[in-house]
Amino acid sequence: MPKRNRIVVVWSIIAVLGATSGAAHAAEDLSGGRMESNEKRCHRYAETGVRQQMNNLRDQCGIQGGEWHTDYADHYTWCLTAPPEEPASENSKRNELLDQCQPAAAADQRCHDYARTGVKQAQDNFRFECGHRGGAWHHNYMAHHDWCETVDEARTDEEIAMRADLLASCR
Repeated sequence: MPKRNRIVVVWSIIAVLGATSGAAHAAEDLSGGRMESNEKRCHRYAETGVRQQMNNLRDQCGIQGGEWHTDYADHYTWCLTAPPEEPASENSKRNELLDQCQPAAAADQRCHDYARTGVKQAQDNFRFECGHRGGAWHHNYMAHHDWCETVDEARTDEEIAMRADLLASCR
């Protein structure tokens, strides 16, 4: 085969491979309507999946299932084989579940605040010699905190308000 024909054949093969490769790796980004490579879309999907699982663990949500893990490579590989719209749908489903989770840190902060208030009110009861007695009037921070973890926020608010009213009437 003459050299010129070989060059034309090589360039033809390169052109065909390039077109095939581009078509195989392009996926429509539904949010902006632009084309995005499969690699970029799957990289974003995998990073998001790992971050969502880290939030699940950090907030102690306890959400479980095959899509809940921190293995970037597994998320990425799955994405490469999934239909283009599926990764965005999976991320949305995980976000919905995370949105429903009350972070343990927030619940712990609520009980920390309740326990501090309970101890302060017990101290005020003693300092002002109000004489209130019973389980609500102790100085044990952990006992207040542990009780708080067994009831809802409305109940702790009622308890704080009840002690505040009794203290106000004794001053």
